[in-house]
Amino acid sequence: MHFETHITAEPGQKTIVMERMFDAPRRLVFEALTKPEYLKRWWGGNCAKLVGCDIDLRVGGAYRFVSRVEGGDEYAFKGVYREIAPPGRLVYTQIFDVPPYNTEEYQAIVTTDLEERDNKTFVRVVIEHASVEGRDQHVATGMEVGVRQSHDALDDLLVELRGPRAVEARA
Repeated sequence: MHFETHITAEPGQKTIVMERMFDAPRRLVFEALTKPEYLKRWWGGNCAKLVGCDIDLRVGGAYRFVSRVEGGDEYAFKGVYREIAPPGRLVYTQIFDVPPYNTEEYQAIVTTDLEERDNKTFVRVVIEHASVEGRDQHVATGMEVGVRQSHDALDDLLVELRGPRAVEARA
């Protein structure tokens, strides 16, 4: 059983808010959000495969993700880490690295907060776009389907990482 991902993208606002509970301790969720070997296993869900994942996990360090969709097209996202407070918080910039969207005008600030609740982790991601237009274009990509599929795949990975007891409890 998966928990549901809630996505809020109010018209006229610059933000997208995503919330989800994961049945894993936040230390493990934080690792799954920041280690390339884990990201490659869940990012993109059924929509895309993460074929490039470079992370310099330090304040001022950069990251770049390259996703390949069915048909072979590739799309990159990049940014710089602004705040890293394991295992509870990540703040970084995000730019869709495809012209004309790879400019400051389309940059977003992503804040991810992880709160442990009874050995489960509540994750809240706030994406603050530079403009309403940038937020609208992000939503128009169909990102909601990809986010939900990615979160389901992350949930499955977390069960696997927690070990046999977690798998038995879900059966």
